[in-house]
Amino acid sequence: MRTTHPTIALAGLALLALTAAPAAAQKLDLTRDYQVLSRGDVKKLHGDLNKAGQNGIHVVTGSFSGGDRIRLLLEKTSGKETYEYYIAAAGDMTKLEQQVSHGGAQGYRILPNTMTIKSKTLGKGDIVIIMEKGPRSKGTYEYLMLDATMPATMQVTLKSSIEQGYRVVGMFERGKRLLLVLEKQTD
Repeated sequence: MRTTHPTIALAGLALLALTAAPAAAQKLDLTRDYQVLSRGDVKKLHGDLNKAGQNGIHVVTGSFSGGDRIRLLLEKTSGKETYEYYIAAAGDMTKLEQQVSHGGAQGYRILPNTMTIKSKTLGKGDIVIIMEKGPRSKGTYEYLMLDATMPATMQVTLKSSIEQGYRVVGMFERGKRLLLVLEKQTD
């Protein structure tokens, strides 16, 4: 039977702990081509995203894992493009829809792969949606949140919304509710 020296085992565990450490300890690095930004504080995330955006760094995608942190993959662009970010975060669907609509009226668009639930307590938390205004962003947007839990109601409402010019840009679950997010460009 082969044994491992305790010092080697401890060094291996330390290396594993360092490489597995959450990205929360990392500072925003404006020189990297790619990086994972992980924040527990939505206000801090908002500030870091706008700082990154002013330096030509944009959000590529986010993690759907939920939990107490929001994780985003960032990419540095090659040009002098800038990005602005707006974050909608609320536990109440009516408030969330108002926040998302407010961002859309200012020209921000939902980044579909950034919708997540930031847990506060067991199973409950705020739904967080990242919105972006990029260098080629034009116009304003309206958003609807549709409860897709009841198929018959969802069919009628979704069909009517699509006929009015909306398109589905996301879907997520919250508890036992399945919610669709729809977008329509208004100008």
